[in-house]
Amino acid sequence: MVAPGRIEAELFDVNGYFDTTPLNLGGQFRLQEAVDIERTLDVDGNFHVGWMRAGEWLQYTVNVLESGDYRAEFRVASANGGGQLVLLMDNYGQVGPINIVP
Repeated sequence: MVAPGRIEAELFDVNGYFDTTPLNLGGQFRLQEAVDIERTLDVDGNFHVGWMRAGEWLQYTVNVLESGDYRAEFRVASANGGGQLVLLMDNYGQVGPINIVP
């Protein structure tokens, strides 16, 4: 993946995840891995990652083409409301936790 650009949640690194359930509960895409992925009806994407629980994480390797300041936007949803997101970046540190508000 390249930045600037869009990073699709389902395109995490090979073996770059921790999921608390042993199966892909969404039953779509990357079936050999336990990350819960399902098709989306959204016109802006093909799949989304769901059923996230506290302590689960995804890792992405991103090639940043130019040094500088970047803005990150996240599309999230929650059936029950709430939750938190934390972004960790090499050579930068941690951003968040960011509270997800319904």
